[in-house]
Amino acid sequence: YPAGKKIKLEGIDEPMTAYENQVRFIADLEVSADAVGKQEELTFEAKYQACNDDQCLRPTTLKLVVPIAVARPGEAVKPANEKVFAGDGKKK
Repeated sequence: YPAGKKIKLEGIDEPMTAYENQVRFIADLEVSADAVGKQEELTFEAKYQACNDDQCLRPTTLKLVVPIAVARPGEAVKPANEKVFAGDGKKK
């Protein structure tokens, strides 16, 4: 996880880790040999809780299903979202 900001909320003893605006998670994925040359789906789930200085909403889960084409070994691929994945991962 990226480093968050520690915040103290009234009524909670321990500080919580908070993220503001945008958070980026980067991971290496390993694809099964069975997926080569096929259209697959990646499923991501993020559990989060929106808060402001006075209150927090109920925790919720965001589920994203992303279709992805898996290239064959040696097959040319077209880069996508280069600005998102360029550099050190920090917002420019």
